Amino acid sequence: MAEGGANPKNLSLRELLAFGRHYGLPTPLLDWTYSPYVALFFAYSQRNHSDGNKNKYRTVYCLHKKKIDDYFVHNNLAYKEPYTTDEIDVEEFNSLEFLEPIVDENSRIINQNGLFTLFRFYGDLEDWLKKHYEEIESKSREENKDRSKWLLYKIKIPYESKNLGWGAVHTILNRMNINHKTLFPDLEGVALYAKMQISIPHY
Repeated sequence: MAEGGANPKNLSLRELLAFGRHYGLPTPLLDWTYSPYVALFFAYSQRNHSDGNKNKYRTVYCLHKKKIDDYFVHNNLAYKEPYTTDEIDVEEFNSLEFLEPIVDENSRIINQNGLFTLFRFYGDLEDWLKKHYEEIESKSREENKDRSKWLLYKIKIPYESKNLGWGAVHTILNRMNINHKTLFPDLEGVALYAKMQISIPHY
């Protein structure tokens, strides 16, 4: 039985992959969120240790979902259902799919405003975007000439500045009700939230 008494047998394979991904199962899924604040929470999820090898920046990546969706609709590309490894043509092999399994059995993804990407490709996501950039941008310009010309955007945030650091970021996000307790609505989330209260003064 899964979280909340749900039966995993009632989930599709995509939903099962998404459910397992939120509990540490290795899957071909890559996590995303519609909320920049939730993304910031996860970018600051690990605290640097005073070992002389601190990361100077935390990173948030932005993916232009609308452009990619338009590209797949225009070319009539999609994964077959159910998700199998049989009878996959070349175009499908090179396709990328957004998964938004908003089901009651996965309260974490609901609270995190989350979604996933799933694709089969010989490289990584950046390689796929480079390969299809011109075609995707060409389609975008036909529909909206003013649309920005990026598919993947990298935002680097200084980890420690004069008035902003790990504790300050999490305190601000907690004031917005973005914390372990709300993003992980289970016993693990409550325990991690209590740990943050101990670790950060005036959290």
